[in-house]
Amino acid sequence: EYHEMIDFCQMAEVPAMHSHFGFIPEDPSSEQYKGFIKVMQDLANYAKQRGVMIYFETGQETPTTLIRAIKDIATGNVFINCDLANLLMYGKANSLDAVKQFGSLIKEFHAKDGKYPDPNNPYELGAEVPIPTGEVNFPAVIAELKKQGFQGALTIECELNGARHDYVIKTRQYLQELLEK
Repeated sequence: EYHEMIDFCQMAEVPAMHSHFGFIPEDPSSEQYKGFIKVMQDLANYAKQRGVMIYFETGQETPTTLIRAIKDIATGNVFINCDLANLLMYGKANSLDAVKQFGSLIKEFHAKDGKYPDPNNPYELGAEVPIPTGEVNFPAVIAELKKQGFQGALTIECELNGARHDYVIKTRQYLQELLEK
């Protein structure tokens, strides 16, 4: 299926395929990690031969684990689609620290807000909430992205039940004001 997605990207002249690629084991010496890297190297090489980049969407892994995996894949066409709300909702990282760690690996950015998992109910992910009511520090994150020279797309992602067009317009205005500072 990923090969078909890469082929479609090539045909449609879409520069990158984005995906959650599943759980990346934390221990780089484990057989699971080594197997994951091998599969991703094969996939990334397939994409590279077709002029397509691969963007890992953040979520289930710590920033350090994702950076390590990208370095170990080592094909030069694997980067990050940064979704800070996912990192918070999985309890994996603080938004600003993650952006600082990822640095130039960030090629695209999903603007979404969320909260850490509730410590009284550690069986569920944290909640997605409207921007800027969660724990993503958008003013600091946008300032850091600008400092790093980020040039990628900033996409408003909204999976909130009942969200409407007015939410997207209001959120766009909020983010635009941060970008213009």
